[in-house]
Amino acid sequence: MNIFNNLSSMKYLLANKLTADDLTKEVEYLISNFLVVGSLNMIYAKAGMGKSFFTLSLSLALIKSRSIKQCIYLDADNSLTALKSRGIDLLIEKYPELIYIHSSKFDISPQEILNKLSTDAKQNSNAFEDTLFIFDSIRDYIGGDMNSDRDIIKIMQQLKDLREAGATIIYLHHTTKDSDTDTPLFKGSTSFIDSVDCAFSLSSKRTENRLNYQLLVTKDRLSVEDCAFELDTTTMILQSENMQIAQLSEYEIAFVEKVQESLKFWGKDGVKQTHLLRSINKSSDDKTARKYLQKFNGEFWKIEKRPQENNASYYFPLSEPNLPNLPLPQSA
Repeated sequence: MNIFNNLSSMKYLLANKLTADDLTKEVEYLISNFLVVGSLNMIYAKAGMGKSFFTLSLSLALIKSRSIKQCIYLDADNSLTALKSRGIDLLIEKYPELIYIHSSKFDISPQEILNKLSTDAKQNSNAFEDTLFIFDSIRDYIGGDMNSDRDIIKIMQQLKDLREAGATIIYLHHTTKDSDTDTPLFKGSTSFIDSVDCAFSLSSKRTENRLNYQLLVTKDRLSVEDCAFELDTTTMILQSENMQIAQLSEYEIAFVEKVQESLKFWGKDGVKQTHLLRSINKSSDDKTARKYLQKFNGEFWKIEKRPQENNASYYFPLSEPNLPNLPLPQSA
């Protein structure tokens, strides 16, 4: 018998040790390979990238598909005028599951609200099942120094309390002024990222009434991947977008579209590389075109070698091609 069993502290630890029965819950996604049920997530970006638009449209998609019971959106960042311009008044009337809490209605500080939520979570382990929390932005809920590990750890623990009570949490954060698009840095203490399950840096491009988002994984305790979305800002409909497409140059997009159109014509019988290049007005010795044909093999088409023809390359359309835009699940 272990001698530490005689110590009161060890008796307590052994009585409460983790067992295999405690670890029966599998990873479940709200959004495939991106948002995990019961996870704590940070999304950070430069000002003006559309973080609020993204998380709001994400919550609407999850409400429409009945993937969550409710979204509690805690907004201490945006003005009422900005919210009116985004049509939030219409959305909260149409979707009662979107519980929009704005700082103008607070009679206590944002920090006190988080304290109360944390207390409720510790008193009821199922208090926030099927609930998505969005904190916009996290700096407004700190009430301390963003560079202080002690202050940030306290806030992160309160968010963990919500997670342990069943909540899925996204908090929005900002990058430093000197961050570039390739290596974005979030503001403040490293405890912001130390405590989360997953973190994503967000960037976007705007074209008229559309926002194209890229979210790159910067921390993944869970199985998540880089991903991309397209938002129609007039309808607030969010679509998931193939990440490969999102990262293509204009030349590559045009090249892929031409090849896919040609492969549709040739169909399941496939086409030899020489004929394929000719059909898109490229010569057989065009090194750039041949490089891209190889680069996107398995992503937008497939290549087969035919030994009976001296290993000639034949190209075929994918049976289930990767499309640029795939709608998020909607309710029937």
